[in-house]
Order: sequence, then structure tokens, then C-alpha cells
Amino acid sequence: MLQDFDAEFPNPGAQAYVRGSAEPVRIIQRNADGTLLLSRSRAAFRRKPGTTGRASGTFREKLENLHPTENDALDAAATKPRRARRKANRQ
Repeated sequence: MLQDFDAEFPNPGAQAYVRGSAEPVRIIQRNADGTLLLSRSRAAFRRKPGTTGRASGTFREKLENLHPTENDALDAAATKPRRARRKANRQ
């Protein structure tokens, strides 16, 4: 079980929110490939039986998809980055 202490985002032990869903998670560790190992709260894990991840409630996510506050996570989802248009291949 994780200790209940506050750490600064994005350090292990900190609370974070997933982009789009604003799901609250706790950062467990930083992986060598640049992803973070996260833990869902038990209450949130029970409410969402179809969520992706392991039975333990842990999953990996990129740092760029996490935000320190719930509002930031929702705002980031609302303002999706614009994709560059591809030029037609004219001959």
C-alpha cells in the first residue's frame, strides 16, 4: 500500500490527472523508457470495470498525458493540438 504523503508533481508519490478523462491517479515510479507507472484509486478502479490496465489497478502513461490538476487535464483535452495538413501529391 502506498504511503499517504504529498510529493510535487511529477515525482513518485504525487497525485496526477489523466488527460481527457481527468481520472485521479498516483505516480508510483518513473520508468527508463520515459513512461510513468501509475496507480488508480481502488474506488475509481471498482467503478470502471472496463478500464484498460492490469487487475491491480496499475498502468503506464507518458508524462505528457498527465497534469497536476483536474482542470488542466480537462482543458488539455478540450484544446487538441492541430495537425499539419498534408499536401496533395501533384504530378
